[in-house]
Amino acid sequence: MAKLLFVHGTGVRQPCYDETLRLITAKIGAAAEVLPCYWGDLGSRLGAAGQSIPAYDTTRSGLAPEAEALDAQEFPLALWQALLSDPFYELRSLALKPQATIPAFQQTQGEQLIETARQMELSDALQALLGAGEVPIASFETARRELLVAPALRKALQAANEGMDEYRTALARAWIATAAKRLHDDRLQSTGEWCWPALVLDAELRSEVEQQLVDALGGQERGLTGWVMHNLSWPLRSGLSHWGTNWGSKRRGALSDAASPAAGDIMLYQARGEAIRARIRERILAAGEPVHLLAHSLGGVACVDLLASEALPVRQLITVGSQAPFLYEINALLSLPFGQPLPASVPPWLNLYDPRDFLSYIGASIFQGRVVDQRVDNCQAFPSSHSAYWWNGKVWEAIHSTLPR
Repeated sequence: MAKLLFVHGTGVRQPCYDETLRLITAKIGAAAEVLPCYWGDLGSRLGAAGQSIPAYDTTRSGLAPEAEALDAQEFPLALWQALLSDPFYELRSLALKPQATIPAFQQTQGEQLIETARQMELSDALQALLGAGEVPIASFETARRELLVAPALRKALQAANEGMDEYRTALARAWIATAAKRLHDDRLQSTGEWCWPALVLDAELRSEVEQQLVDALGGQERGLTGWVMHNLSWPLRSGLSHWGTNWGSKRRGALSDAASPAAGDIMLYQARGEAIRARIRERILAAGEPVHLLAHSLGGVACVDLLASEALPVRQLITVGSQAPFLYEINALLSLPFGQPLPASVPPWLNLYDPRDFLSYIGASIFQGRVVDQRVDNCQAFPSSHSAYWWNGKVWEAIHSTLPR
């Protein structure tokens, strides 16, 4: 009977590993003897009980976002985070604001604002601020043209005829966000860098540009006006609240507890992975005969590193939801610099991936002739897709097909 050694992934600890091992044993049935390779006891932990985390003991409750509202300080931070993803977010929200009935053929103040935005000239002072913010004038003009034809702008402003301060502010912010996002996206596409212009990163400069635009659009008093802040429907408010800095700071301890096993294991492995690889080697040799390795996520990375570094009695490597091909391509695989082929001693490699699992990668094209990729559909959204392989019948069909009969 074949022997199948199961190596788990990041963030797994003994109770969860035992449950998964029982499931895998049941799915394999009589086709193989399933052997354990648990390394979670070597994984990350808070060695000083969270002393490195500010306010750890008082921020571990994990309060629900419904328990608090965004305050006037936090709301702009969360709003700007949303705007950098969707520059028209605030305008879409203002489109929900109730409006009085406007007589037919009467131009609204909102329509007048659109025309003002179309015709306004960029002052020398504004152009100087944009230069300091690393936003070329041509890019800012392109953003203006994009903004003026945006359906979100028309929908928000066409019927607006009162309380125009908030509309001017929303238009100014949408203009800034459109220009910044376009520059960011162009940079990302051309160089692969995730880089925002200084106009985004310098909050004081961004505020000055915003006020200059508002003044040129008709002026308003400084400060955040209130309809969007106080009247967003709950899905919109919770979307902002969930990602707000205030939300996170009040839960930093709880978030650290949740993230430290998974993210911590990854960082620990990259810095001090020798003990984990030694554990896998020990279990391989203890089997007494060549084994089939079944490895999930970071466990697959560790197995590839181990097998690329030394010849071991392994008949086959099966990786599930593995990042090893990606790490190799970005030259971050510990055992193998990019461009160097897999050693001949590395056994046949079956790599199972789900396109909806954003932590799974393919290896056949960069390890040519050495990896067989097999696509599966776990019928789950990410991140559940990364953990759902063991409940997918197609995964087990693929694994069974490679085991000796």
